[in-house]
Amino acid sequence: MIGMMYLVLMAMLALNVTRQVLNAFSVVNEGLKVTNHDFDEKNESTMFLFKKAMDQDAKKTKPFYDKAVQVKQLSEAFCMHLDSLKYILLTKTDPYPWDTAKKIILVDERVSKENFDVTTRILINENAAEDGSKGEAHSIKMRLGDYRKKLLGFLPNPKDSVDVNIGLLTPDMYNKADGKMENWEYYNFYDSPLAACVVSLTMIQNNIKNAEASVITDLLSSIDAGSYKVNHVVGEIIPKETYVTLGDSFHAQIFLAASQSTQMPIVTIDSINGKAVDKINVPVSGGTGYYSVKPTTEGPETFAGTIAIKHPGDNTYDKYLFRSNYMAAKPSVTVSPTQMNVFYMGVDNPVSISAAGYANADLQPSCSGGSITKTATGYVVRIPPGAKVSDPQKGPFCLISVSGKQPDGSHKSLGQPAQFRIKRVPPPICAVGGQEGDITMSKAELGIYTKVEAKMENFDFNLHYDVTSFNMFVQVGSEGKQLSSSSNLFTDEMKKYLHQMQTGSRIIISNVNVRGPDGAKKLPQGLTITVK
Repeated sequence: MIGMMYLVLMAMLALNVTRQVLNAFSVVNEGLKVTNHDFDEKNESTMFLFKKAMDQDAKKTKPFYDKAVQVKQLSEAFCMHLDSLKYILLTKTDPYPWDTAKKIILVDERVSKENFDVTTRILINENAAEDGSKGEAHSIKMRLGDYRKKLLGFLPNPKDSVDVNIGLLTPDMYNKADGKMENWEYYNFYDSPLAACVVSLTMIQNNIKNAEASVITDLLSSIDAGSYKVNHVVGEIIPKETYVTLGDSFHAQIFLAASQSTQMPIVTIDSINGKAVDKINVPVSGGTGYYSVKPTTEGPETFAGTIAIKHPGDNTYDKYLFRSNYMAAKPSVTVSPTQMNVFYMGVDNPVSISAAGYANADLQPSCSGGSITKTATGYVVRIPPGAKVSDPQKGPFCLISVSGKQPDGSHKSLGQPAQFRIKRVPPPICAVGGQEGDITMSKAELGIYTKVEAKMENFDFNLHYDVTSFNMFVQVGSEGKQLSSSSNLFTDEMKKYLHQMQTGSRIIISNVNVRGPDGAKKLPQGLTITVK
């Protein structure tokens, strides 16, 4: 009977794994839906540009705009048809009303995602035709071919059919499992579970929207580019940095955004910190002004001015205002542990170090009370296992000092050393089946959980400890038996006695030894299991 219960439980576990795999299709489907939404937004943006072009020159734009509208209508109709097919598959598989099916596709855990009978019957319909030509999958294949042919017909130039990526091909595919060629319908939908079929239909919608985007973008670019030039010119500024330490310089690029003129602008600064100043001419190169200033005081700094450019056809100038700001500050340094506010002995303590006004490559940290090394993502501090534990008020502490490289190559200290307390890594907790302390388990559970674990609770570091040995005391009837294991696993002898346990019997796990990043240690306590 015990063996039968074990087999049933293992079968249930296998079923759960299958369910998890099928649930993964839900995640993929949701991701594809997000991509489809992004395609919709992109296509709407393209249509918005078409409408602006219609406002500027309707006669030139209308032939291309009308084709883009037809492409959009064909795409929307096709995608709506595929959505309806998804709802049909769901309502035929599970007894959901139509409106409910539209809301819960593959999201609700009650959906029979593993069902393939209904999907094969509807999409392949091999009872009507063995080659699947009477199923909905064949109808989709025919419609894809017709849709692709129409999209190619909308392209303004024949050569565009080579350059524009439309896709939507449905060739026969080689089935490695069966070792033979299969038509598109069978390869994608035969004996495919509901979850996979919905994802395949969503992927087809993705390909349709991608083809729509390619064609309407090509139609838009086929109109005279002069119809779409930006006619709104603004002053723009790009600062090299907005936080500057005293002694360094502030650098910024000032230019006309979207300008089509070859004339060099005149860039001037006429206001600093809200106060008017004599005009400062900014050097200009390649249509861009380069402003550089060295602040003398701490705090926010603002500046404003104008960009003037000669108007085409006459000697007047158009002027555009700009305004920007940056922060000036004294050199400072920040040292912070990335996981907690103490350092632990014998393990890697990740630390991030940054200093305002200094690149990470120009920082030079040092550590007293331990060692510090640079990694790909920051720094790691190691405290020797034999170090003395810190008193919160008196120490000893681990001190980290940081210096920064200067333009002349020298280094200067950046602020006071940062100090951190030193602590030992707390011992892990003995557990079986993820449970610790005084626990109860059924005999079936004892057949599943066959090892002793070491858990780290309420500890931010990702540390792992391996159990190297433990003792087990088992109570069988009125007798007790002391057993031992030289690994984390229950021995065969332990398993034999566990199979004989009766309700109310007790199992005591003790003398648990572990090994982790900070060496070997014995757990302060084990656990007790009462059989229920």
